[in-house]
Amino acid sequence: MQVADVYMPPAGDIEHQARFPAILAIHGGAWVAGDKRFDALHCRKMAEQGYVVMAINYRLAPKHKHPAQIDDCREALRWLKDHAQEYHIDPERLGVWGYSAGGHLAALLATDRKSQDPAIKVCVAGGAPVDLRMIPEDSRALAGFLGGTRRSLEQVYLQASPIEHVSSDDPPMMLYHGDADELVPIGFASKMHKKLLDTGVACEYFVLPGRSHIMAFVDAKGITRSIEFLDRFLKN
Repeated sequence: MQVADVYMPPAGDIEHQARFPAILAIHGGAWVAGDKRFDALHCRKMAEQGYVVMAINYRLAPKHKHPAQIDDCREALRWLKDHAQEYHIDPERLGVWGYSAGGHLAALLATDRKSQDPAIKVCVAGGAPVDLRMIPEDSRALAGFLGGTRRSLEQVYLQASPIEHVSSDDPPMMLYHGDADELVPIGFASKMHKKLLDTGVACEYFVLPGRSHIMAFVDAKGITRSIEFLDRFLKN
């Protein structure tokens, strides 16, 4: 069982307002660490702009390997829709947002949909490693998450790569990335952007000049641009 924090729009006569769009927020931490509280500032900013935001925890590697993390995200999305009335949510206006490993999971949730998953109208993925084929074959950087190297588990790496699941019916997606990211090189985002455009998916690619992985996460321009993108597909 996992826990979540729910952020509501500013107080008012909520019961007499139109129902709110909702965002599932997924934290980073290389799939092995992190907590929903990491995204508190981002979640508050989204809530201030009229979103119900649910920030979740999920099972962490290496104790729990893929697909435990994405399975928990799917369960959270279904929970959010099932409890839409309780939180004054419009269940037809759901989006996902995440950064780093959370961006990877958000993008995987948006591209590798299962029949029982609620429809996602928009996805924002920041600093996200979306193509795990870019990991060197013998690197053990993701072994705790995926169970071994890419050489030994090629199909697992492919299945866990959002770029491998891109199709023309995917929701609009925004990718944002620091061009000085030393942890997740910006090539991940540029490849995903090209694949989405080539497939006919609406996509915005926002580059934060001179920003490292962490600095892009805390840069206010990233979340401001994210909210503008979310508004375009969840409020219009």
